[in-house]
Order: sequence, then structure tokens, then C-alpha cells
Amino acid sequence: MKAGKISKNPKINRLGRKAADAFAGASNGATETPAESKIADSDLISLRAYELFLARGGIHGEDWRDWFVAERELAENKRSA
Repeated sequence: MKAGKISKNPKINRLGRKAADAFAGASNGATETPAESKIADSDLISLRAYELFLARGGIHGEDWRDWFVAERELAENKRSA
């Protein structure tokens, strides 16, 4: 699933909204400690990696690839913000 695409799975849509809200809060100038930022980032990465997993049909064995793709997407989003 491409970033920003709405899933037909209601669980993913709910998780996606939480991730988007968390990301918006992190990038709107809110002050966070480095530890809080790291926790928020890992949560966002985890949610996106899960979206990628489901988009691949829930087939196991590519968890590291999903994690690294999600990590790269978050880094790109932060650079462009």
C-alpha cells in the first residue's frame, strides 16, 4: 500500500489515523525530549511496517524489510517537513 492510501481494513485505517496524528504532533513544533521522540518514532515505524505487512497479504518473512522501508519513509517525511 502506498503512503497516504486508505486501506479497506478498518484496523489499519484506525492505526493509520493514530500514526498520522502522532506524526503531526511531532512535526508541529511540540517540544519533546529525545527519549519521547524516539518512542514516538518507533511507534510510527511499527504501525507503518504493519501496514506494509498487511499490504503484502500478511505473508511472514519480510519483517526486516518492512521495518526498514517504514523507517526510511519516516526519515523522508521528517526531512521534507
